[in-house]
Amino acid sequence: MLGKYIKDIREKSGFDKLESREKLIVLIGLCFLVIFALVQFVVMPYLDADSRLDSSISQKEAELVELQLLQQDYRSLRAEAGGIREQLQKRPSSFSLFSFLDEQASVADVKEFIGYMKPSTFEGDGELVESLVEMKLQGIALEKLVAFLERIESPENVVSIKRISIQESGQEKGLLEVILQIVTFVDNG
Repeated sequence: MLGKYIKDIREKSGFDKLESREKLIVLIGLCFLVIFALVQFVVMPYLDADSRLDSSISQKEAELVELQLLQQDYRSLRAEAGGIREQLQKRPSSFSLFSFLDEQASVADVKEFIGYMKPSTFEGDGELVESLVEMKLQGIALEKLVAFLERIESPENVVSIKRISIQESGQEKGLLEVILQIVTFVDNG
């Protein structure tokens, strides 16, 4: 049946009437078309899929490395939080950041420079709650500021400076305007 079909095509196309050289050119052209179709529709999609797979694997490996780094960061933060909890347990239960700062301002003799003190708390996702006091110091000398900063940075009380903004005072040369955000943690658990 297939032989008869091929014979009909040869007769209708006039292939048998061609010279042997012309038949060779037509066969070479036909082979070229078949090879081109195989390459275009079989080999190239396979190679594209292979390169996409390699690219996907490389991307997933990079994501895995990043995930492992994040896991290490998480573990170190958990360990640090455990250390913070230990420090919080050593701190007096009556500890208040606001009163601690007020006391340190008296000792450092900077109370007269305090423009304001605004306390606030921020609920966290975990068991630790962040307690923050924003403080403005006006017309303070650098030496007094440094002495005060040394007093309020207190690892044993888990008190640190989160943000500080210092500008030269517009009223008197050599004096500073300072806005501080001082933070500590309270164990909520």
